[in-house]
Amino acid sequence: MNEEVAVIIPTTPVLADAFLKIFPGAQVRKIKRKEQPAEKQQEPVQEAPSEQDREKLLHEIVAFCQERKSSVDAVRFFNYYDGRGWLDAGGKKITDWKQKLIDWENNGIMNRQKPSSITGGKVVNFSREQMDKMIEEMEKI
Repeated sequence: MNEEVAVIIPTTPVLADAFLKIFPGAQVRKIKRKEQPAEKQQEPVQEAPSEQDREKLLHEIVAFCQERKSSVDAVRFFNYYDGRGWLDAGGKKITDWKQKLIDWENNGIMNRQKPSSITGGKVVNFSREQMDKMIEEMEKI
């Protein structure tokens, strides 16, 4: 029975010599391994935005919706993306939330979802002072 069998095992020269003593007719060849790609360097972990930064962003989104007389529920928009870590559906970081909000307007996304329990699905216009007062009242609770 003359069969050729290839066995690939990681070994050292000492172990290869021992293998040849056990199997005198065997051939041992050194095979170059394909170089492994360098490990992807991990991006530095970004700290979660502070509560103050999140509040500021919510104010900006509400103000932007008011300026545009947008049909988008600003609170729902904020909660949706804030809950996703400000990543889009493809997992990419959102760099321009204003464009994302305009996309929501153009695609009628808010018309396909239940209205937010906070605004009842209506665009609610508040001045900066009114928003600050409401936040102060909510913090007392």
